Formats: sequence, structure tokens, C-alpha cells
Amino acid sequence: MKTAIIGQGKTGREVLQFLESSCVEVLDSHEPILINKLREFDVIIVLIPGLKFLELLPTLLNSRVPVVAGLTEVTLPSYMEVALAEAKTRWVIASSFSLGMIVMHEAIRALKHADRLFDSVNFQIREIHDTSKHDTPTTTALNWKSWLNKPCEISSERENGEVGTHQLVIKTPDEEILLSHKALNRKIFARGAVWAAHRLVEDKNLPYGLIRFEDLTRNLIDS
Repeated sequence: MKTAIIGQGKTGREVLQFLESSCVEVLDSHEPILINKLREFDVIIVLIPGLKFLELLPTLLNSRVPVVAGLTEVTLPSYMEVALAEAKTRWVIASSFSLGMIVMHEAIRALKHADRLFDSVNFQIREIHDTSKHDTPTTTALNWKSWLNKPCEISSERENGEVGTHQLVIKTPDEEILLSHKALNRKIFARGAVWAAHRLVEDKNLPYGLIRFEDLTRNLIDS
């Protein structure tokens, strides 16, 4: 699998360790990236800030090469689904490529019905990230709230060196239920991005268009 990595940040460097060096090339997003260059690859893993991603979007789309993209603080244009289908290509997108977060998604889908059992239930989400994390609350915390689909407060804390901790707290008058996910290092995001890239290249039955990471994994979880 010949892979291009666009993004030389922490996660991009971790992705390099999961791929054979002879089959991967890192492209500098600050330099011009040509469509013909992208067409040399089987898949492109993009891990760059949202605004920079939007600048690169037309080039990625016109290359017609499958893309795995980590997206935070950005919303894709509404035409993307149709454009990808017309180009007969597939993109996998996620705010987090943690496979463990997929397990959390399934757990939250079950726990959101806890209020059917109790007269009084309070839902809270707590997140802790490094001080360099600027978006508050993060996309992941907002996703948890969306998955829960209940009135829910989000508290955001910042601590030096924290990779990422998210907790769902369900409180009743007599009990407290805690669901927690803690990232120990950034390898979890790199591992998930590479896993998605392999699926994107190898599974020819995947539909053309935008594929969300949680949908890519759902068949494995539900089977």
C-alpha cells in the first residue's frame, strides 16, 4: 500500500512508525502539492489543521485518490458527498481515529437509555486535554453529547502533558455510573488512521463518498 502522509505533526510522525518506510512518503502541506504527485499513491492520510485542509481540498478531490482525514474545527462543504461519488472515490473522516473511542460510541448508545430506569438522572461529560488544545469543548466531547442525545453539561479542563481523557458520569440520587476513556499516547490515533487506510484500499465493496470512521467499524462491532 503506497501511502502519502500530509502533516508532520505528532500524529503524522506516529503514523510513519506503523507503515513500511519504502512505501510511504511525507508531503509538506506548506509546499505546493500537485495532483499528479498525489496520483502516485494508493491512499492519502491527511493530518493537518482544518483551515489548511480546506485550502488543500480541491487538490485532494481532483486527485481521485482515497483519503483518510482527521478533521477538527472544520466542516466540509455540502457538495462533498456528491463530488466524491462522481469521482468514484472514498474518503474516511473522523475527529478522532481512536479505535477505543468506537467502543465508547457503542457503550454510550446503550447507556443513553439509563433514564428509563430511574426517577431522576443527571448526565455529565468531563474532558481533560493538554494546555495546547484550544477548542473548548472539543469535537470529541460534542460527539459524545450527540451520541448520548440527552441534556448534558460538558466541563473542559486543561493540564500539561494530558493526551486526552473523556468521562461520562451518570448520577442518580443513590448511584453514580462512570464511563471513561483515557488516551495513554498518540499512537492510538495513528494506529486507527492506518487501520482505516488499509480498509479503504482493500475493501472494494465500500460505497463511494464520505465514510465516517464509526460507520466503517460498525459492522465489526455489531456482528
